[in-house]
Amino acid sequence: MNLLPDENIILESDTKEIVLTSHRIWQKVDTFSSTEVKSIMLENISSCHSYRKSSFIVMLLGIFIGFVGTAGILLGGTTEKLLSIVFMVFIGLLYMWSKKHEIEIASPSARIIMNVDKMPQKAVEHFIDKVESAKHKRLLMLTK
Repeated sequence: MNLLPDENIILESDTKEIVLTSHRIWQKVDTFSSTEVKSIMLENISSCHSYRKSSFIVMLLGIFIGFVGTAGILLGGTTEKLLSIVFMVFIGLLYMWSKKHEIEIASPSARIIMNVDKMPQKAVEHFIDKVESAKHKRLLMLTK
């Protein structure tokens, strides 16, 4: 990333994937088959929020396995009961594993989505505060 004139880095992720500057927020994501670069000028940010999402398919599968597992526990023999409990625990763990904690920064034309599963909630809040503060300072600078 090349800095613009009078642009300063405010915050940078450990992996250098996200860079928050005095003018913009920038993201570079390398995947197996491609590289994606997104840049949103701070004055164009329309929202910044964090959320947790889970897999709808895993949730539906869990409900189905729950019904089948309950029937297996109530009506089945020892083997059916054991298999029902194993499947129910497996789907429960799969559901917990499928939940993702993300931060989304949106503009009218682009969205930057960051996975923050390993980030403590205080750090997530701090990051969002930094983005909002940088946007506020940028807007003040532009109105002068």
